[in-house]
Order: sequence, then C-alpha cells, then structure tokens
Amino acid sequence: AVVAQSKPTDQASFWGLDRSWDVKITVTGEVLKALYPKGQTRMGLSQRGRFKYSKGSVEIAGHKLAEVGLRFKGNSSYWSTPSSLKKSFKLDFNRFIDDQNFLGLKKVNLQNNVTDPYQIREAVSYRVYREAGVPAGRTCFARVYLTVEGNEKLQNAYLGSYTIVEQVDREFLGNKFGGEKRGLILKPEGRVMPYLGRAWNEEYE
Repeated sequence: AVVAQSKPTDQASFWGLDRSWDVKITVTGEVLKALYPKGQTRMGLSQRGRFKYSKGSVEIAGHKLAEVGLRFKGNSSYWSTPSSLKKSFKLDFNRFIDDQNFLGLKKVNLQNNVTDPYQIREAVSYRVYREAGVPAGRTCFARVYLTVEGNEKLQNAYLGSYTIVEQVDREFLGNKFGGEKRGLILKPEGRVMPYLGRAWNEEYE
C-alpha cells in the first residue's frame, strides 16, 4: 500500500489493499485515562469493566470530525499490549453528534495487528472471503497518530501501522444485500453460543 495523497470522496476510493491513510486522534488527558477499563481481572474484563466510549476528535484521510466516540476494543489485541498505546480502537462518528458520518460510514475499526508480524493477514483474509462470495468487511491500511492535549511527549505521536476494517452493522447489511438493512447480527462470545430461547432479556441484547 502507498500513502494516498488526495482525500477520498466516497467509500470506493477509501477502501482497498492499495490504500494507506493517515489517521490522527486527539484527546484530553482525562479522556485517555477514561479509555482504560475498570474491573480488570486476570481472565479479562468484568461485566462492569467493559470498554466505554469517550469523546475525541479525529482526522481520517484528510477529513476532520469533532466529538467522535472512541474506545479501545479487542481481547487478545488489548491484553497483548499492556504497556503500549498501540491499542485497537473503535471509532463511532455519530455517537455524540446525530447523523455525523465519514463518507457515509457510522463506525470503523482500527485493528492494531499486534499478533501479525506481517501486518496484512486480516486484510488479505477478508479479501479472500469477499472473492469467494462470502460477505466480509472492506479494509485498507492506516498510519495512526495520537495527540494528548497538554502532554508534551504525546504530540502527533506515531502509534504504528493499523488495518482499518468496516463495521458490521445495518449499513453493512444494506451494502451487501441490495439495500436491505433489516437482519439479525450476532457476535458469538467464547467457544460456544448457547441457545437462549425465543425471549432474550436485556442482558443478552
């Protein structure tokens, strides 16, 4: 991938294995501290300690967006970087500003590729799925920078190379299934997905 010089004008010009964009995240010191979950245990996060959204500004591929929801994400990718700021992030563009989006996208994921020394496995795997006819997220690459206001050491600090991955949501369904955004989206947790019956309570929604 080469670092693109011009701003993308639509999703088609944003995604691609030959695209690498600069992503610049700016937060306050309080926000950076709030990104770290509470309730950590040796086995992971407690129910109370899940990743929480905080507010920051993001410049992605030359597009500036204010009051973006951002949080850490991942499991092994988070716990494998205990002393590093190179965490995986989820960016939610309309969490705090209704209808704010980036090229029509409501969310994207910044994957830190911490378990991949080649930094390309996830992007290539998604392409293989798509070419096989399996709906899979689109990807591109990014160089991610972090600025923490008031912190002299963290001014446009380079976090590393990331993969940007499309969010699986109703917009994804619409793109993959002829505009139809209705459907059941599941994310299995753990090794099994137990049958919870026909009436799920809020704990599992």
